[in-house]
Amino acid sequence: MNENTISENQAARIEYLEENKRFTRNAMEIALSLGDFQKQIHKQATQEQVFEEIQNRICKLIPFDITAFYLVDQETADLVLSRCAPRDQTGFVEDQVAFLIDKGFMAWAIREPRGVSMHSEDHKYTIFLHVIATYSRIRGMFVGIFSQPQKKIQDISYDLTSIVLRNAANALESIEYYSLLDKQGLLLKKAHDDLEMRVRERTAALTEANLKLQKEVEERKAAEKSKEILLKEIHHRVKNNMQIILSLLKMQARQNLSAKGRDESLGKSFKDSQDRIFSMALVHEQLYQSKNLSSIDFKGYVKKLVRNLRTTFDRSNPNMDIRIDIRDVFIDIDLAIPCGLIINELVSNAFKYAFPGEAPGTLRIAMHTEDDMVFLDIEDNGTGLPGDVDPATTPTLGIKLVQNLVSHQLAGELTISRDKGTAFNIRFSRPPKALS
Repeated sequence: MNENTISENQAARIEYLEENKRFTRNAMEIALSLGDFQKQIHKQATQEQVFEEIQNRICKLIPFDITAFYLVDQETADLVLSRCAPRDQTGFVEDQVAFLIDKGFMAWAIREPRGVSMHSEDHKYTIFLHVIATYSRIRGMFVGIFSQPQKKIQDISYDLTSIVLRNAANALESIEYYSLLDKQGLLLKKAHDDLEMRVRERTAALTEANLKLQKEVEERKAAEKSKEILLKEIHHRVKNNMQIILSLLKMQARQNLSAKGRDESLGKSFKDSQDRIFSMALVHEQLYQSKNLSSIDFKGYVKKLVRNLRTTFDRSNPNMDIRIDIRDVFIDIDLAIPCGLIINELVSNAFKYAFPGEAPGTLRIAMHTEDDMVFLDIEDNGTGLPGDVDPATTPTLGIKLVQNLVSHQLAGELTISRDKGTAFNIRFSRPPKALS
């Protein structure tokens, strides 16, 4: 072996070592950077950016003259060319891939976990196919073409290419996932915006309704206040008118007493009429002074009524004890006036006839309610009502008035007991709103 041959072998050996050194350095760089590859694929990345990164990495491992990426169409399941470099080789690549599909090589490559190599249709090129797939889904196919002849490609290059393409499949999956999230985010944002708009519209409608309702409530309160003032004024005027009538009756009674040939029975009639009018006027006075115009405190009313009758019968029995047994009974004007007239008549009769000669005795006025029933009792332990007196047929105006008020005004029942005095027991019913 001469010196020239040795020199050529050494040069070839040196070139091989240098080439192997460059390849090893590239392979190590790619292997070390694989961990960063996924980190670079974020939700703003595009398929084009992923393909460009993959192509740069693969071409450092295998010096392909032409590279192409096919992706699976999710609707038709066909392989569709997505990128070709250089671009002017697109037609050539599609022709070669059509040939490979027709010969079944593409189906074979899809089933292989590693890349496979084969000749082109005219045997001028070597075609490398490698499926792009995750562990659960095929994403597409990588096509690498280089001219013949080629130096031997080391197995580690193919292994690293498989790793790069597996990372590429995961990156494409991530991009699709991020795209789906973006679409869902847009849908959620739209739903959120629509909901906010509906809430704002509903809130505005409720606010407007509340304002209208508040205005209506204020108007009703003002109307009720005006009505209350008006009712107070009406009760006040009715009471004043009755006071005028009372004054006229008093004047007429005094004129009758001062006149020659005066009629005592007529004077008594005037007096009885005055008491009856007073009992009605007192109801209006109580309502005028009350905070609640719908009902009056009946116990307070009876106390004033009895006080007036004591004054009227100035020669009444001082030994007569009057007991009022009424607890928290409030009744409206429709009940108060007939009840007041009844009490006026029966208490007046007791003053006149129950205890002659200032005999001692007790007069009891009681009222209580049970559900919607009202019980009114006027009882005394005096001489008692004569046995021949029948309320239904008696000509006495007072008793007739009591009977008519119970039957017609109160639609109730009257029971008279003559045992140990006289007891008038009255019961009647009224709707709950009439009493409390």
